[in-house]
Parts: sequence; C-alpha cells; structure tokens
Amino acid sequence: MKRMMIVLAILLFASSVSAQEIEVGVKAGYNASYMTGLSQMFAAMNNMDGVDAVDGSTSIRSGVHAGLMMQMGLTQLLFLQPELLYSMQGVKLDGSITAEGQLFTQKTTTTLHYLQLPVYFGCKFNPEAESNIIMALGPYVACGLGGSEKDKDSGLAQDMFGEHGFFKRIDVGLSFLVGTQLFNKMQLSVACDLGLIDVVDVQGWKTAKDLLGLSSVCNRNFKISLAYFF
Repeated sequence: MKRMMIVLAILLFASSVSAQEIEVGVKAGYNASYMTGLSQMFAAMNNMDGVDAVDGSTSIRSGVHAGLMMQMGLTQLLFLQPELLYSMQGVKLDGSITAEGQLFTQKTTTTLHYLQLPVYFGCKFNPEAESNIIMALGPYVACGLGGSEKDKDSGLAQDMFGEHGFFKRIDVGLSFLVGTQLFNKMQLSVACDLGLIDVVDVQGWKTAKDLLGLSSVCNRNFKISLAYFF
C-alpha cells in the first residue's frame, strides 16, 4: 500500500507538471556590479617592502544584461525559470601608490563580458491574480567571453581573460530574485548575483593571499530587469 501511494503521488505530480504552461520570453535590464576583496588588498599592500603608502577605492561598474528566458510551471504556485543572458559586469578602481618618495596614480575601469546561465526555483504568491509577487533563488554559472581593463589617463586597454589575463573564465554563484508578474506576460524584477569562487587567476595569487591574509575576489551584481513572455 505504501508503494502504491508513492507511485500515485509521483503520477499526480507528473500530471500537474505537464498541465502547467511553459512560457518563453526575452529579458533585459541594468547591471550594477563590483568585486569583493579589493579594498582589503589595497590595505595589505601598505606592508610591502619599498612601498610608503597605498590608497585605493572601488566603485560600481554600470552595465547591461539581455537574453532569453523560460518559465516552467511545476505546480500552480511553484515554477522553474532558466535564463541565458549576456551580462556586462566589472568594477572601477581609483588608486595611488607612494614608493621611494614618488606618487603614482591610476584610475581604471574593468569590464567583463559574461554568458550567464541562472536557473531559478521560485514561487508565485497569488497565481490567479492578474499581477502577483514572485520570489526565486537558484545557482548560476557564467563563462567569460572577453573583457578589458582601461586606464583613464593612458587610454590603454588590456585583455582580462585568456593566457595573459587576470581573471578566471568560469564564475559560479547564487542568485536571488524578487519581482512582480503582470498578466502572465510581463515580469519586472530585481536580482542579486553572489559569486562564490575567487575569480582572480594570476601566478602567485594563492601564495599572496596566504601570506597577506587576503580575502577572495568575488563578483557581485545587482540587476533590474524587465521581461516579456511571448
């Protein structure tokens, strides 16, 4: 009897999934991104030999995201929402180093272009209404397509990925989303991507982290999005 109940529950769940609609749409919006751990790195550089003083700050890099999405109903309340997005992220650095009595300043803008695949598991709080609140969370994986670091004064740009780059091509993290869905056709949302891995990929970085007690450098991205289902 117990086995029969389990089989029946599975069949009922499968029938409810197949009965739900699958919506496909497009999504685009604004990014506000930065990286953790950089301020701590500036502070640690003050202890390096030959360096008199280091002062640095980071600020948000504005960008955009755009791509395709799909929403699959699991039940009347629950849904699965995978997305495939182009995402422009990065960080702005404003730093100065005083060494042997000489002052060196640098203002750079780091731009990273990612192809991102987030998969959200979410809930609709009032699915029968014309507008309802949604909340979702899930993992994401991103692949670096290209990037550059541009110096404001010299205008020089440098590749960020690849053999001579500074960053790992793959990023992995969690994403949290809150929004509203209107008439089952439009979705307005805000989301936060929290990178979970150290994205720096330069020789000696792990050793420097261990010696100086540095934190990992991870991506952070705040997104405002508008989506439309066909």
